[in-house]
Amino acid sequence: MLDLTLDTPSWVSHQEFHNGDMRRLGAFVHSIAFEDGEPQPCYQPTSVTVVITTFRRWPVLIRTLEALRAQTWDDYDVVVVDDGSADETWESLQAWQRDRAGAMRLQVYTQTNTGQGIARNHALNHARGELILFIGDDTIPEPDFIEQHVVKHRETGMPCAVVGYTQWDREGMKVTPCWST
Repeated sequence: MLDLTLDTPSWVSHQEFHNGDMRRLGAFVHSIAFEDGEPQPCYQPTSVTVVITTFRRWPVLIRTLEALRAQTWDDYDVVVVDDGSADETWESLQAWQRDRAGAMRLQVYTQTNTGQGIARNHALNHARGELILFIGDDTIPEPDFIEQHVVKHRETGMPCAVVGYTQWDREGMKVTPCWST
């Protein structure tokens, strides 16, 4: 028997923040696989690692980090990988970590600019949590963001994946023209 519930209202960022971002945000299921075997004990994660990759976006990243400091869930850490930024991102990230020592379990790393996928894998090598949450450096989570993920994962009783989805409203967007030299 398969019991599949999708509980994800979609929303448009502009309606909330008046920022011109007309994408419709939500989630979807790409595929489901079944395996034979014995039933496993219920999945009850307690520890969480939040993974963030960034590239030249310190002014945005700092808002995300400040929001993560306000989480209602206690057992979490954050791993940030700077993907070779040539601006102030890496130095600012180190200073922010140093100035707020103890405020949040934060690990920061840098690498040569090789792309977001490799940066995420780099971060995974340092993740400690039973549950891994990947978020963008421009995701400003609500205070119960981590707690809600843990609760939903516990409700499923088994390991699962949650995949974000972004739908762009091309008619409501203002697209900057490409400039050629």
